[in-house]
Amino acid sequence: MGRRKEETEEEEESEYVYEYEEETVSDSAESDRAKKDRKNKKDDKKKDKKDKKDKETKERRKDRADERSRSRDRDRGSKGRDRSRGSRGRSRRRRSRSRTRDEDRVPSPTYSTEDATPRGEFRQITVATAKPKIRPRPMQDLWRRLQHLGQSKPKKGSGKGRHGARRKELRQEMKESQRKRQKRAHGKEVEETRQRLRLKLLERQLSRGPGASPGELRRQLLVEAAQLQSKNGRPKVALQWLQEALDLQPDDTEFHVRTSLLCLYMDRAMAEEAASLLKGPLFTSIHDASASAESGDGGSAAETTARKAHEAKTAGCYSIALLSYISVHVLMEHKKPKAQKEAAQRLLERLRKAHAQNPFIAEFLAFAPAFEPTFPFGCELPEYEATAEEALLLEALSYCCQWGVRGQAPVWLDTDDNVRRFLRETLFEGDEDAAPLAPLPEPQPQEAQVLQRWRRAREEAMQLWAAEMSQDAGLTGAEEALEEELDFTDDDVLND
Repeated sequence: MGRRKEETEEEEESEYVYEYEEETVSDSAESDRAKKDRKNKKDDKKKDKKDKKDKETKERRKDRADERSRSRDRDRGSKGRDRSRGSRGRSRRRRSRSRTRDEDRVPSPTYSTEDATPRGEFRQITVATAKPKIRPRPMQDLWRRLQHLGQSKPKKGSGKGRHGARRKELRQEMKESQRKRQKRAHGKEVEETRQRLRLKLLERQLSRGPGASPGELRRQLLVEAAQLQSKNGRPKVALQWLQEALDLQPDDTEFHVRTSLLCLYMDRAMAEEAASLLKGPLFTSIHDASASAESGDGGSAAETTARKAHEAKTAGCYSIALLSYISVHVLMEHKKPKAQKEAAQRLLERLRKAHAQNPFIAEFLAFAPAFEPTFPFGCELPEYEATAEEALLLEALSYCCQWGVRGQAPVWLDTDDNVRRFLRETLFEGDEDAAPLAPLPEPQPQEAQVLQRWRRAREEAMQLWAAEMSQDAGLTGAEEALEEELDFTDDDVLND
């Protein structure tokens, strides 16, 4: 009995376990099926949404294509109307115009407003009160605008209008202008053309490099090209070429570079470079070089070298005097009284030395308003003459009106407003015993033109000198009277 009871209990337990396993399996299968169903539903919704979107996109593209085709047909009709001529063209234009009017007409509410085809049917519109479009007639509008100009409509079949006649007139005028004889250049224009062509040739030769020409030949080309560039108002390029020429021959035995280089430095306000050049061996040993040149064999080459040495010495004396004047009276670099006094004394010595080297330069600078109308800055000068007086005059005019870009006189006058008064009071009004101006040779019937012009300019300079002295005296008297009035106070009246 006991054994049978145990077997029945085991059977019941196995049945319970089997039923439990069946229930768990069925529950898991149902949950998997539900998940698959939910996923399928989501996929179906996405697919439906995508299909709907693609369908709308296709419809929009179709509508756009239909609209483009309609507009293309209308454009073709309008172009055909513009090109039409004669009765057939007019009838074709009427038919196309009526067709476009039918297309643009607004349908009544009773008509169908479904999607229309490009030709014939009515188009779908959104506003029921739209007005039909009225297209302009280009040719008629053009002739209507030209009526106020007095132009008549051309005949049919004639392609020429007022523009064709105007072109014919212009063509005739051009032919007549070409038949006229061209004017030839004379005088200054010819010289400028020669200088420009010569400069182009020099630039072409210099662009080939140092190997194309020896050192001496290249130096001569550089000096000549630099002189032409300075005349044309290009000092920067001229400075570069002069420095290269000086590098090829540092001694500058023929005095071709140092004077031009110094004047260009002063013209471009390069005070440090000019001071270093003046303190260098090119200008410190210039006295010995000029003396050896003057004691030569007396040939033309020796005379030219002596003249250029004298020019270099003159340029150096006046340039260092100008730098000293700028340091003392313009920049006021010296702060202590002793240093100021020494600098002022050094300025006077340098200025008197420059005046002794060439007094005509100081005369031109002190009375520049009187000399400038007769000898303008940048003017052309004749060649040097044989006499010493004419040579000094030409040297003075070259320094004041030619050396550099437009001469060194503008460099002096641009320092400040008192430079002319300082030169006049220091050099021409200080010594009462000596003659203020350098003497000129006696006038002769056939003297040089430079001397004649200088005499006329000196007469005007004397008038200017008298006017400035009277003006300075008037100012001095007014200042003294003002000081006396300030000293005379009410206390003085009471004391009296």
